[in-house]
Parts: sequence; structure tokens; C-alpha cells
Amino acid sequence: MSTGGDRRPLPAEVDLVAYRIVQESLTNVTRHAHATAVDVRTEQGPRHVTVEVTDNGRGPAPVGAGSGSGIAGMRERAWAATPGGSRPRSPDGCRG
Repeated sequence: MSTGGDRRPLPAEVDLVAYRIVQESLTNVTRHAHATAVDVRTEQGPRHVTVEVTDNGRGPAPVGAGSGSGIAGMRERAWAATPGGSRPRSPDGCRG
């Protein structure tokens, strides 16, 4: 795990959302990626928090595979915690 940026206390809602996103990401890696290594990186700016979870696993499932909503749910959590902010970026860098 690595951290960067200007670290300071986060609002409780943002802190909880970031925690839940990391938790769901690690659960997804454990269940689906068959990874042997995972890295969690956080960066805090004046008006943003970036959470990046990467692993050396097999990659995403084909479109339409599975019935979970993990990534979509994480995106919605992040969006809900950013009133008046910009939409969070998906792993491919697109706003969604």
C-alpha cells in the first residue's frame, strides 16, 4: 500500500466510501482475479481522493459474465460521495 498527496482527515462519509471501495476491490481480487499480488494506492488532493487497486490477476470477466454489481456499485458509492464534484473515472480512464 502506498499513499501520496496532502494527507489530512477526510469527511466521515468520504472516508467510509473509500474504505468500502477498497474492501470491495480486495474482495473482487480474491474471488475473481486469481492474483498473487495486489497493490492499493491512495492519493489525496485539495478536492479529491484517488483510490487505485491493481493486481497481477487474469483480468476482467467477459462482458455479461457473472451477476454481480461490484464495480458499478463502487462507482455509484464514489459518485454519491462527491456532491457537486465531477463523476469518478472508471478503470479505463473514462468518466462514467
